[in-house]
Amino acid sequence: MELTDSDGNLVGLGNRIGKGGEGNVYEVDGRPSQVAKIYHQIPLTEDQFCKLDWMIKKRTASLSKIAAWPEAILRDRRGNEPCGLLMPKIDKSRQLHELYGMSSRRLRFPDVRWHHLLLSARNLAAAFHMLHEQGIVVGDVNQGNLMVNTNYNIRFIDCDSFQIADGEKTYFCPVGTPHFTPPELQAKKLGDIARTIDHDCFGLAVLIFHLVFVGRHPFAGRFRGEGDLLIEEAIAERRFAFSRDKEATMVEPPPYSLQLDDLPPGLAKLFETAFRTGGINGTPRPTPEQWVEQLDALMSHRTACELDDLHIYYSGLKICPWCRIEEEGGPAFFVRDGASSFVSDGRLAMLDEKVNALRPVAFPDLPPGRITPPERVSHKATGEKAKIERPEIAAMLLVVAVILCIAGIASGFSWVAGSLLALSAGAYLLLSTPCKARRQELLNYDSKLGQLRNRMLQIARTISGKHQNRKKQFDRNMTELRETVKRYCCEGDDLKKILREQTGSHRNDFLRGHLIRDCVADIPGMTDAMIPMLESYGVESALDVHKLGVYGVPLLSPEVALEMLEWRKLIEQRFVFKPEHGVTAADLERAQQAATQRFKISQARKILIGARHLDSLALVGKAVLTRSMRDFEKLSAKWKEIAREKGQYQLSRLKLERTVNSSPAVIISLALAIVIVGGLWTLIFG
Repeated sequence: MELTDSDGNLVGLGNRIGKGGEGNVYEVDGRPSQVAKIYHQIPLTEDQFCKLDWMIKKRTASLSKIAAWPEAILRDRRGNEPCGLLMPKIDKSRQLHELYGMSSRRLRFPDVRWHHLLLSARNLAAAFHMLHEQGIVVGDVNQGNLMVNTNYNIRFIDCDSFQIADGEKTYFCPVGTPHFTPPELQAKKLGDIARTIDHDCFGLAVLIFHLVFVGRHPFAGRFRGEGDLLIEEAIAERRFAFSRDKEATMVEPPPYSLQLDDLPPGLAKLFETAFRTGGINGTPRPTPEQWVEQLDALMSHRTACELDDLHIYYSGLKICPWCRIEEEGGPAFFVRDGASSFVSDGRLAMLDEKVNALRPVAFPDLPPGRITPPERVSHKATGEKAKIERPEIAAMLLVVAVILCIAGIASGFSWVAGSLLALSAGAYLLLSTPCKARRQELLNYDSKLGQLRNRMLQIARTISGKHQNRKKQFDRNMTELRETVKRYCCEGDDLKKILREQTGSHRNDFLRGHLIRDCVADIPGMTDAMIPMLESYGVESALDVHKLGVYGVPLLSPEVALEMLEWRKLIEQRFVFKPEHGVTAADLERAQQAATQRFKISQARKILIGARHLDSLALVGKAVLTRSMRDFEKLSAKWKEIAREKGQYQLSRLKLERTVNSSPAVIISLALAIVIVGGLWTLIFG
């Protein structure tokens, strides 16, 4: 194509440097400060031409400072048809996501600390403010349309997609990115919708969240409801993963993340408003000016960690949140010189002090006697005499019957009278309602006591079994902790041997250089929509792809997880270690020192985490044992209470009656024995 600019000057295209959905971007021969965008569909429509013409006429120095603002319309010389535009070239800048993504930041911005991300967020809000002041709405807010340089200045690209209002005519933004689209516009066709500044403010809040929370997406978390929850669905339902109102959102943030409580209250409130209540019944979302104000305030109230100068955080906190995340087992978000972590002498000394201060942790014992059901209970006599009622009289008549039968040796009539009396008294004891009620009452007591005893035996077996399982888990963790302590205390050749076994920094750097975002097409089943969720869970590069990492990410199917693991294997196969290339003796010495520091801190962190885990296991074991013992002891107390009631009931009866009237078998046997033995006595001696 032969192209001319607005002044009729010839424009020669150089190498293609970009490709998008609307067109290709080329270098311009002889104009190093400009690039040319040539649209796929040419000539341009009247609306496209009028929109670009308006933008060129409205170009100002302030707009050019924050955006690759169109400078001239390009025409095809042969038909003088508009086919593209000239715009400034954005040099020495990277896309915004390369700044807040942990893996890409280590490659592109290795010296960035948290306050640099805050500064970028502040400048981003200021850039939005400048556009909004002139009535310009971005519309399709997303990280791909923003560039950032090493001075953390922000510039927009693809400005021709902005929503522009020229008098009564509005040139709409026809596209949108779901992960940056506000709830009220989710799943809607955006081509004919007039976007508002408040809609832009939602996308701005998402971008600022990405920067402040180091790559996390505000709506990427683990849903506690049924099924999976897509990020777009979470946005539509306002389920802000980091909200303090967990009962309403039912979403937990990814592990090892900053929390709203790590920010000043004013900034935290802006996020809650932007993602939870903004846009409801006319409630406005935070404006760019509000973000600038709060981010400026945070930057002026920041402090550096005493133990790691790479850790910058809000000075209102009592502890460093980055140390907290690392000591919980999370990643080191900010590192020096490409290392996996930096350890200052003070931090190593602090960790060493903590390790040395650890004390032995004992798992609670379970004395067998504590879960043995009681056998008996003591009874206290009340001093009251048992009442003489009909059952007692019947029992005493049996004694009289015995005397009469013995007297049968003197007179047969006495045996007959004694036998009749024994049978009558026995029949009364056996069949009368009061006597049967007493035997039933005793049976009820024995039944309740037996049931309680069986339940206590069952609970005792359960308590003992679960306690032993927890004890085995505790012992396994204790063994692992001792091995970790042993490695931590290694010196000299032993340490070098362990370091050789664990060192893989060159391979890790190689894997870290392969970003999943750049390799979507190489992983079957992977889509661009999955990237924010993966990045929110710390899975950004091939280095982060491992079973523990990918199988815990919501929305990621097992099939895609397997494909990611296979992709990592292919990347690993391409790695070739060349230690001699560009490596000096000083490099090796520094690498050895860094490796030792990284190893020491990793082992110290493992020890401290392991010690906390042991403490937790011991506390949980004690708590569960106490809770289980409470159940057992409640049953034991109930058993003793019923046993005492039984004892008091027995004491309220005449001893003779409760002995005789203990069961039908005893009554029948006793009555018949009196008759038979008395008869034999009379026959033999009478």
